[in-house]
Amino acid sequence: MNVRLAPTAVIVQQGKILDFIDGLTQRNETPEEYVRQEIAKSLVREYDYLKAEIGVEFTLAVGSRKPRADLVIFNPGDPHTQDRARVIIECKSQKVKSSDRTDGVGQLQSYMAACPNAIYGMWTNGLERFCYRRVDKDGSISFDEIPDIPSKGRGEDEVERPKFEQLKAASSDALLFAFRRCHNYIAGNQGLQKPEAFLGTSQDHILQDSGRAPFGRSGFFCHVEGTTQP
Repeated sequence: MNVRLAPTAVIVQQGKILDFIDGLTQRNETPEEYVRQEIAKSLVREYDYLKAEIGVEFTLAVGSRKPRADLVIFNPGDPHTQDRARVIIECKSQKVKSSDRTDGVGQLQSYMAACPNAIYGMWTNGLERFCYRRVDKDGSISFDEIPDIPSKGRGEDEVERPKFEQLKAASSDALLFAFRRCHNYIAGNQGLQKPEAFLGTSQDHILQDSGRAPFGRSGFFCHVEGTTQP
């Protein structure tokens, strides 16, 4: 006879955030943690990865240092060891820029280089997002920028030209993140003031089922004069 256990209630302390992946750990409520928890939800709800396949604050050996990667994805059934890491994701607060010498995309790429099987990586601060594919050639490592990391069981070709049925409804604050990134891209690249950029984002530049590369997996697209911004 199967016995269904009642879910255990967790009282979250003030100033803490309950970790979405393990459902038990209470982490300090910081701007960076907020971004990380939103990305963790997106990995499960939109990219179809299982919680058991995701490591949080996973310790890496990078030379003599032992930094902790925010989120690391492993193949189903693989042990959570550095040589088995497949996707590495670094999350920052909105104040951190991608060009930052310490916490920018270079940090993500150094983590990917230290993991021999880490093929994909993502760096995001909730406003900016950069995704990369690792390229090993002639003993050197480089990184190609790509629109998005693949969802579970899918390849890069489906990232480039997704089908409508692969899109997922926006969950939690995923849609808010998408609007903010579209807004900032339009304001920065089209020379628009903030009110104009907002109106352009909400009225003209967000398209559904356009056949263009998705801005995340939330079913909305950012289109700016013939170009797409992932």
